[in-house]
Amino acid sequence: METSLPFTPAEFRERLSRVRTEMAAQSLDLLILNAPENIYYLTGHETKGVFANQYLAVPRDGPVLFMTRRIEVGNVARVVNGGSPIDDYALYGDTDDPLDVFVGLLRRHNLGRGRIGVETHSWYLLVDHYERLKAALTAGTFVDAGAVVEAQRLIKSPAELEYHRRAGRIAVQAMRAGVAAVRPGESDGAVITAALAAMIEAGGEWSAAWPNVAAGRRTSLGHATWANVPIAPGETVLIELAGVVRRYHTPLWRSILVGPIEPEQRRLALAIRDANEAGLESLRAGVTVGDVHETIRSVLNRSGFKNLPDIRFGYTVGIGFPPVWSQQRGINIVRGSSVVLQPGMVFHFVTFILREDRYGIGQSCSVTITQNGHENLTPGLEPGPLFLE
Repeated sequence: METSLPFTPAEFRERLSRVRTEMAAQSLDLLILNAPENIYYLTGHETKGVFANQYLAVPRDGPVLFMTRRIEVGNVARVVNGGSPIDDYALYGDTDDPLDVFVGLLRRHNLGRGRIGVETHSWYLLVDHYERLKAALTAGTFVDAGAVVEAQRLIKSPAELEYHRRAGRIAVQAMRAGVAAVRPGESDGAVITAALAAMIEAGGEWSAAWPNVAAGRRTSLGHATWANVPIAPGETVLIELAGVVRRYHTPLWRSILVGPIEPEQRRLALAIRDANEAGLESLRAGVTVGDVHETIRSVLNRSGFKNLPDIRFGYTVGIGFPPVWSQQRGINIVRGSSVVLQPGMVFHFVTFILREDRYGIGQSCSVTITQNGHENLTPGLEPGPLFLE
């Protein structure tokens, strides 16, 4: 892990200013965050120990406050000394009640009145803590404000895009190593071993989610991981992984069809390639997400693959902590969406079809939207599923 802050103090101040502007627009007096992605975005604080309670309090006016487990004191001091906008923080021991410590921190700074926004969608907000916060801060009115920070994260800064580019190069190196390890008789475990070794050697960091690697019928399972089973002739192998730099995730998916290849599998693989490429050609600022989705579906329909379930063909990515590398309140490329693409958005752009209990085939790249099109953040790989014959 690099020891410096991932961004300049000026960029953190600018982010905080934008969040406070949105708070004013929503008449919020205090914003309480505990999603680690949003805490990282505003402060640079990073830990793998997200299972422990941590809270960031952002008043519309006043000091930014942070509370976390005492074992994280080194991580907090590092970012505070490096220019993080955290003004004061409190630590709790393993025999302390985290919520009591957090409420005490708020009261010490005379915070907890007015309209209080919380991330009710957060994986990490315990129901018990939410109810106890409301009981403790009776002078406040609690409202959902989970989108306040996440909306700011949709458009990436130049520095964020550079992390995505670096992560994309790492993902490509890892994918190449994984694909090279695919052969009949070899195990899916050997495939992920090769991919992860290449990823680490290339400078990749820990991922918010395990890579998806599977062979044969297990490729039809959503989010399947390796089972250390041998790859048989005629099977499909999937590899989905993400390069990671400073918590920024750039994912990539490839399917490898091992010969002899069934005609139906080949036809599906080529249709997925063509649909994905057509979707990429439609990407540019000002286009709606629903139109992009329709472009992909129309190619699959013309290829004879109709009556598919309603699935997303991509989603926004950026900062990632467990359990997912996608942005929780981001943008999904789904049917009928009126969301308009804007420059600086970053998507994992994926086209796939799962045939239940038979096989699954897909391909992807990660892209950032530009004014006139898109930039491929995972360049250098042959487009489409790969044929190993």
